[in-house]
Amino acid sequence: MEQSIGELLRRFFGATSQFGSLDRDQTLVITLREAAEGCRKRVDVPRRIHCESCSASGEAGAGAVETCHACSGRGRVSMHSQGRTLTMTCEHCNGVGEIVSRRCGDCGGTGRRLIRERLDVTVPPGVKEGQTLRLRGKGDVGGVMADARVGDLLLSIQVREHELLKRRDDDIVVDVSIDAEVAERGGTVQVPGLHGSERVAIPAGSVDGDEIRVAGHGALRFGSPPMPPPLDGVDESPYRGHDDIAGDHRGDLLVRIYVEPRPTSKKARIAIAAALAAAAATALGLLL
Repeated sequence: MEQSIGELLRRFFGATSQFGSLDRDQTLVITLREAAEGCRKRVDVPRRIHCESCSASGEAGAGAVETCHACSGRGRVSMHSQGRTLTMTCEHCNGVGEIVSRRCGDCGGTGRRLIRERLDVTVPPGVKEGQTLRLRGKGDVGGVMADARVGDLLLSIQVREHELLKRRDDDIVVDVSIDAEVAERGGTVQVPGLHGSERVAIPAGSVDGDEIRVAGHGALRFGSPPMPPPLDGVDESPYRGHDDIAGDHRGDLLVRIYVEPRPTSKKARIAIAAALAAAAATALGLLL
């Protein structure tokens, strides 16, 4: 059975050639909101394309090739092992049967040259740190004309840390401090969210560490269609959902409550200071 090593490698590891992998790896840095909502980003990608000077042949003009000595011009080599014969593409000439004796001055005989290409990339909503976006055909090309394979561009997502907001799966988490009176009686506070300031109702009797869930004000779920967060007074039920139901397209905004201690009055501070002084005097008397 005839099958090239390159074909086997491409099946399991992506596009390869005599140069190794043809895929390009690059990091794409985006903000938390861009990850949550999706965006368009412009990236500059270094990649190798076919050399126009030699038409990707690698030759320096006519008569610049000679028969490959490794395969005697057949483009294939055979290996014999334990009574079996395996025929493979010749790696020396990449199956062409000829090698370049005088190389193109622009590409050094590789048939490729390095360029920088500017691409507009669509980042889908809901992507997470470490996910990879694959752009087909935007990697390196193979070497000579017979090697027409093209690799892919692999963009690894890196999400820049937000000053106030954190992400928990598809939910957005924000910490807010409230005074003890608001925690006891209830009220409303303004908190930062993905889309600006959000008004959040604090239930009476809230305690330190409570979480308030604002439905539909988190990140879009990966693969969901674009959907804005609900407006005040709008039914939020389509945005709720931790079950796989239609309309479950967004996570929530989670507001974590931190209750500030009540300020101590001047009279109480004097009493505390006097008690501490008395305790210190007592301790000193015991030592003496």
